[in-house]
Amino acid sequence: MIRIICISLLSSLLLSCGFELQNTSNIGEKIDVLTIKTNNPYSIFYRTLRNEFRENGSKIVDDISLSNYTLTILMDESEERTLTVSATNTPQEYEVYYRVVWSFNEGNKTILESVTNLRIQDYTFDQRQLLGKSNESLMIKQALAKDIAQEIIFRLNKEEF
Repeated sequence: MIRIICISLLSSLLLSCGFELQNTSNIGEKIDVLTIKTNNPYSIFYRTLRNEFRENGSKIVDDISLSNYTLTILMDESEERTLTVSATNTPQEYEVYYRVVWSFNEGNKTILESVTNLRIQDYTFDQRQLLGKSNESLMIKQALAKDIAQEIIFRLNKEEF
């Protein structure tokens, strides 16, 4: 009995705060066919964005004449820089950032122009854990790219067009 009450309270709490499970957005109904234009089709962000739109029900096509909507990636960059170094001049902390500038069109009409999304994450580095830390930068870039892709989908889902 207590378990049922706890589950009911938790459910009502989650629903009242606006909690929504991932992949339950209706972007696929709103943007059924989409073209994504980019200068770098091999970037982490571009591949992540395509996958996110597909998972949310949108069809991605390369031929612009087959879609009503175009998302143009104007800038897609990620870098890593050293934040702190030890007394022996070895890096101890890095900062990874991912920046994307994009625009969105419906046919010839611009809906959103030059929107910038930036995500920054830092991580510590230890020479003694070299094997474990070697892929951490790449994993962080992938996570930042996914965050930005989801933010773009949420933003487009809120827009009226």
